Amino acid sequence: MNVVLPVRTVSTVHFTGAIAAAGAAATAHLTVASGAVPEGLAAGRTVRSRLKAIRIVSVQLLPWEVQLFHKATGIGGAVIDNETFIGTWAFAGSGTPGDGSQATGDTFYYYYTDGLDVPYEDLNLTGQVHLRLINRHAATAKIAGASGAIVIELGFELSTGRP
Repeated sequence: MNVVLPVRTVSTVHFTGAIAAAGAAATAHLTVASGAVPEGLAAGRTVRSRLKAIRIVSVQLLPWEVQLFHKATGIGGAVIDNETFIGTWAFAGSGTPGDGSQATGDTFYYYYTDGLDVPYEDLNLTGQVHLRLINRHAATAKIAGASGAIVIELGFELSTGRP
């Protein structure tokens, strides 16, 4: 059985600010030092692995989009040849299981997708995972601080050789 390691944002470190509605975004470069990337995954500084699943726990029920990139640079820039985009995953925030579901009395909303097999490699050789969060709600902004807290967990399977 292959081992899947969690790369998990920290609600008090990553995506702590407000994110305006209608496609506004925030970027995080997840590191070992911030507690997001396990040492075993960052060894060799490439984070060479395969993305298998995405989990989100959010205070707000919003339609989220998660994007993954190979480098800290080349994210939404002006030169198309410099873009390092890997993939994107959209969550509609419908409130149905896996898409912002919540049991009666719960505080948080839960989003989930699996069955992924996306190669990842940090081409900056910094041992980081480069992640962007987009708020796709037409009118509602993500709130700053604890009232808008969000945690994103990426399930990465270790990969030997090229991803």
